[in-house]
Amino acid sequence: MPEQKQTAINATGFEIDVIRRMTIDADPHPFKMSDFEDDLWAVQISDGNKMLGSRRFSQVIVSETGHMAVMDTMSPTLFVALKKRLSKSMRTPAMVSPAFISP
Repeated sequence: MPEQKQTAINATGFEIDVIRRMTIDADPHPFKMSDFEDDLWAVQISDGNKMLGSRRFSQVIVSETGHMAVMDTMSPTLFVALKKRLSKSMRTPAMVSPAFISP
């Protein structure tokens, strides 16, 4: 998606937005994910510091091949609140389920 450098799309069409906290002090911004100009760029969000300071959540995950690992992430409650807020400001038509598009 050339116009949205923060959006990554896999081969099956699943989309994610790469986000980061707001820059502070000498943080580089914009923050490039690689040396290629047309590659992904992380977009700043105002709630980014909340993600970093949130209660941690750890969960055992199992891959399709049966390998296990522990995934550490942010609190699921904060994740849901953040996604709801972002869905109102960053959502593109391609990221909206057809069931939610009104005619």
